[in-house]
Amino acid sequence: QQLLQHCGFTFFGITWHDMLPCRPDSEKSGEIAYWTTRLTEGDYKAIVQLVNLRLTGSAFALARCVFESYIRGAWLYLCASENELEKYQKDTLRMKGMGLLIEDLERNDDFQSGILSRAKSATWKDLNGFTHSGYQQLSRRFTDNIQSPQYDDREIVLMIKHATALAFLSVHMVAQVAGNSELDGRLDQKARDELGDF
Repeated sequence: QQLLQHCGFTFFGITWHDMLPCRPDSEKSGEIAYWTTRLTEGDYKAIVQLVNLRLTGSAFALARCVFESYIRGAWLYLCASENELEKYQKDTLRMKGMGLLIEDLERNDDFQSGILSRAKSATWKDLNGFTHSGYQQLSRRFTDNIQSPQYDDREIVLMIKHATALAFLSVHMVAQVAGNSELDGRLDQKARDELGDF
C-alpha cells in the first residue's frame, strides 16, 4: 500500500512541480536524454495507476517500457556519438540491443558495479513475456479457462519496486542533466529511505 501512494503528483515525497525548473542543458545529448528519461517517469506513474485500478496485467506489460526508456536515455546521454545522436533525431539510428547498450553503460564510472546487467539478467525474460503476451502474462490472466486475473501480491510489489527504482534513476538523471544538485541530493536520500537495499 505504501508503494501505491507514489502515484498522482509525488515521487518519494517530491512533487512533480519540484522538477519543473529542470530543463535540459544546451548539449544535444542532454536534451535527448532529458526527454527520453521523462518517458520513464510517465510509464512509472501509469503502472501505479493501473495497479490501483486493478488492471494489473496492463501494469506488468509496461514494466519493460520503463526499463528500456531509462537504459536508452542513459546511453544516449553517456555513450552516444554526435553522429548517433543526429541519426536518433532523424529516426534513422539502428539502436543496439539492450545487452550491448548496457555493456556500453557499464564502462561508465556510474555503472561499473554491474547493477544494470544484473537487473537485466534477473528480469528480462519475464519482462518480455509480460509485454508480448507470453506465458507469464497468459497464465496469470486466466483461471480454469475463465478470465480471472491471478497476480500474486509479492509479484506486484516486486514489479512496482522495479519500476520505482528505475523511475528514481530517471529523475536522478534529469537532475544531473539539468545541473539541479539540490533535487539530486534530495532524491538520493529519499530513495535510500524507501527502497533500502533493493
